[in-house]
Amino acid sequence: MDILEAKLAVIAAGKRLVETGLIARTWGNVSARVDDKQFVITPSGKAYDGLTPDDIVLVNIFDLAYDGEVKPSSEKGIHAQAYALRPQVNFVIHTHQRNASIAAVMGRPVASPYWSDVLGETVPIAAYGLPGTGKLKKGVTKALKEYPGANAVLMAHHGALCVGKDAEAAFQVADALEKACLAHLKSRLTEVTGEVAETLEGIHALIDARRAQPTQPAPILEAYTSFRSGAAFCMEGRNGTILDVSLANGKVAGGLEPPETLELHRTIYQKNHKINAIVHSQQPDIIRASKARQKLLPFLDDFAQIAGINLRLNRYNPNSQLESAALAAKALKGRSALLLEDNGALCVGTNLEEARAVETVTEKNCAVSLSADLFDKVRHIGVIDALLMRTVYVLKYSKKK
Repeated sequence: MDILEAKLAVIAAGKRLVETGLIARTWGNVSARVDDKQFVITPSGKAYDGLTPDDIVLVNIFDLAYDGEVKPSSEKGIHAQAYALRPQVNFVIHTHQRNASIAAVMGRPVASPYWSDVLGETVPIAAYGLPGTGKLKKGVTKALKEYPGANAVLMAHHGALCVGKDAEAAFQVADALEKACLAHLKSRLTEVTGEVAETLEGIHALIDARRAQPTQPAPILEAYTSFRSGAAFCMEGRNGTILDVSLANGKVAGGLEPPETLELHRTIYQKNHKINAIVHSQQPDIIRASKARQKLLPFLDDFAQIAGINLRLNRYNPNSQLESAALAAKALKGRSALLLEDNGALCVGTNLEEARAVETVTEKNCAVSLSADLFDKVRHIGVIDALLMRTVYVLKYSKKK
């Protein structure tokens, strides 16, 4: 394939990955083979919607050498292995798609009898390795060698690698993989519980119903999203209510009734001047995880990077707002999210886009924690690895955006 043609195909595929929800922001990567010795790949840490051909990097398959100042994706090694081991493969996408990300943590290869013409008979799981490391490359290489008929590889705690003869074939693999992984989870639900569900939401609702319910649930809070604006902050409720609040004294402009979580938002802004946005997420799986009454462990590496090495759990008491708010602000130290007992999670960031990204990875990690109830001895990412990824993200990667 001509180099420019390959670069344009990669740019188009990157936009398609975001549009279809297979990745978010700069997560994941895309590449296309140029010839037997080279491929082009997306750069490290750049948003897909603004890429130009100059941003797409030409890389040598065998020694990963590249020219120029633009740094290729740190996952170039696993793409290179796909091209080196599979002469028929001309396109590779690395996704963080939902069902596949969940299945990749559960430790069992995924059988695909209904999608074998696209995926192969079995989708293997590559052993865990930190993103961009030789250990991850080694695990993917082993999986590709041991399952020569597989067109997808699940990477433990990391996502999926989908390969094809061209971009369309690779996207067909990603689509079939999502269906096969859902079937895998549905089958396990029936095997363990005897119950049947047709969707991931249905699976997690049944798992939640089987869990021990709290005897004294926390008061239910109305969720507000907020952002800092100079010496004030703006709170927006689900019903469209918008309130302007003074950071100094907590007074609401216009004399409107203050919400019960006002002090929660105000204290977080006062205690951490780098936080400029708060999303109080009450998505179903986040609510379910907050009802488990325990901290949320890191099952996915993008969660460890973006949200934190784990999420602490706090109860917010509207009858003791100042004390509850101070404890919540303290629990956010070193993290970008906090579970609120029975009330979802607070996700914070330097802006609303970043806070929404924290919400995305938190919701997916909560989904993994629910599915893990169906499997034996599901492992989370170790503390040292999680801390390393979080530190690198905070000090280096997050500053690129």
